[in-house]
Amino acid sequence: MARPKGAGDKVPASKPRGKPFSSENQPENAHRFQPGNCANPGGRPRSVAEFKRLCREHASEAMEGLLADMRQTEDPGLAQRARIYIIEQGMGKPIQPTEAVNTGDFDHWSVDELAAFVRTGAVPEGRSLN
Repeated sequence: MARPKGAGDKVPASKPRGKPFSSENQPENAHRFQPGNCANPGGRPRSVAEFKRLCREHASEAMEGLLADMRQTEDPGLAQRARIYIIEQGMGKPIQPTEAVNTGDFDHWSVDELAAFVRTGAVPEGRSLN
């Protein structure tokens, strides 16, 4: 079966691919700020401060609306999300651990010792959590 004319005759040349942002082809201080030069000379835009002011001004009205919606909705999921949102905003979100804390060296414990420790919380005789 014959191929249509021109199909696959030419493969477009690809552009040479280099490392445009590697340290090899950039001057040492190419992207650093020069002394005395500020990254944000005007500071935070005034619109952000204005937005925050408006949010604080209308916060009590928004809270009243959220409470009314929470009490009147027939959707239990929506009411639950509203309650959680109100608690998180008022009390703060729960602290989420960002790293694991190694409380002991369990590498040499047997499966039975680990199971007993998980079940009872008691450290097996001859073992420690250090």
